[in-house]
Amino acid sequence: FRDAMTDHHLKVEEKFIFNRKLDFISGNEVAEAIMKEEQMPDGAFSVTDHQAIHLIQALKRAGVKIPEQLAITGFSNADYSSIIE
Repeated sequence: FRDAMTDHHLKVEEKFIFNRKLDFISGNEVAEAIMKEEQMPDGAFSVTDHQAIHLIQALKRAGVKIPEQLAITGFSNADYSSIIE
């Protein structure tokens, strides 16, 4: 991630890098941290679809429109991720 951002001359916003297990509780914590910022990022990348789903659910509960306000993607291509709206 960092190498790709650097290669394309894009700034890495350290405040938006969260290294934790995104379960239900952590998903809420990350969603709250994102929404406290003056400007939310326009996208989020999660290592697994499971993590992305928890983040999507937490942000939607908070009224964030996914993907209009914040696009989220997971990396694991889990079968069940296709049923998440």
